[in-house]
Amino acid sequence: MLKLSVSAKLNGHANPIVSDDIGQVITGLAPFQSEPSSNSARLLLGWLAMFDVAVFFSAGLLTGLLTEHVSAVILPAAIATAAGGRSIAWSSGYRIQSLRKPTQQMWSLACACLIWLVAALVSNLAIPAFERTPPVTFVFAALASLSLMTCARVYASGILRGWSRLGKLDRRVAIVGVNEISRDLIKQIRADPAGCVQLRGVYRASTDRLSATHAGVLVRGGIEDLVSYAGSGALDLIVVALPTDQRELAKSIVNSLAFCACDVSIFSGVDAFWSPKAYLDHIGSDLTLVVIPRPLGFKRAVYKMIFDRIVAFLLLILTAPAFALIMLAIRIDSPGPVFFRQERLGFNNQKFEILKFRTMYHHLADSDANRQASQDDDRVTRVGWWLRRTSLDELPQLINVLTGDMSLVGPRPHAPGTRAGTRELDDVAKDYSMRHRVKPGITGLAQVNGCRGAIRTEEQVLARVAYDLYYIREWSFIFDLKILFLTLIKGFVGKDAY
Repeated sequence: MLKLSVSAKLNGHANPIVSDDIGQVITGLAPFQSEPSSNSARLLLGWLAMFDVAVFFSAGLLTGLLTEHVSAVILPAAIATAAGGRSIAWSSGYRIQSLRKPTQQMWSLACACLIWLVAALVSNLAIPAFERTPPVTFVFAALASLSLMTCARVYASGILRGWSRLGKLDRRVAIVGVNEISRDLIKQIRADPAGCVQLRGVYRASTDRLSATHAGVLVRGGIEDLVSYAGSGALDLIVVALPTDQRELAKSIVNSLAFCACDVSIFSGVDAFWSPKAYLDHIGSDLTLVVIPRPLGFKRAVYKMIFDRIVAFLLLILTAPAFALIMLAIRIDSPGPVFFRQERLGFNNQKFEILKFRTMYHHLADSDANRQASQDDDRVTRVGWWLRRTSLDELPQLINVLTGDMSLVGPRPHAPGTRAGTRELDDVAKDYSMRHRVKPGITGLAQVNGCRGAIRTEEQVLARVAYDLYYIREWSFIFDLKILFLTLIKGFVGKDAY
């Protein structure tokens, strides 16, 4: 049996005590999750990565401006940008720990700029000789890129130091269990001031005694209180710390926490909880086994955010003429605002305001979704009918992507009052809330598979939830690209788009 001990130490870190029969299990676990998981850190890394991409690509275009061959350098600039940006990622250039000391990143940035330079020069050879950019121009562009990115690292390092003092990089942790195991865990966390952990509270299991505090930490209630608190987005990690003889109770608690958008880990008696997606995670100076990881880890969430915002920004530029024409048509067709705003449930069950082009008469619009749209709906305007048929009414949601409320691909968000017949959606599908473990999307797997339009039956709810959960489980960057491609082919029109 595999147990994680709070007392076993090696080189200043706790280590698992592993029996011979399960030694191979540990070698199969994913690497330690050592990066802070705060939203502030994720946003900073995302913006820094986008800055690097912009610097590399702009440097390539600048060489074209200097030689008056802008069109000829677009391809070399794109290839070099991809090579240089990937080099920074491979060399841990987007890790919080290395960003705190920008001098440690000088070599990785220098190598990235050198790779950018080599890729640009090689790509430049594929261009006709009379349009080629002189190599020395690329050299100056690489040096300018290195200078700008170094300045950005120094600035980011200052931000991180300020955030560290304010606790913005700390992992917000809650512990389940009022017992000696959780008491020892709390002591170990407090003994490691560099652990970047904020203890947000202890929660009782059903077998625990009533107590106002535990090891000096406030006992905030039971499991239902924990689920409610985690649903507010206030936690990054929940640690279940129960004795090994309460394994079945621990399993039940873990299942209750499966809908939370944070990581859920086990601190004791973890052998019954191992799964292919489990990984060991530092908390303070100890280790836990994360059994319910958030669907998108730190790096993947950063990559998805970068991709979403860059593509959304480019699409807004490309569709600007269509935006203007649609806005003008709506104004001419009927009185009222151009945009329709409605409250929807998004990531971690948080409410946000979704944007659409207004397709109904303003005085008949239903912002609470008490009545879903139907075919030949008398509330829909003439322009609105056309916008709904082509799904162009969804274009303003690119703004929601830029603001961080939505993603390009993900489960479609529903209004809080949406029902299937007389039943609420989370009553129809018990796993419905798990859709909120990722950001909602403008399009999704369910939509490209024909699940569009109003929800009328419980079968429609179950089908959409099944597609959404499959997407969440199997997410990858290639999967997103495939869904976006299918959306372009068949996702804009359909018999249920009204």
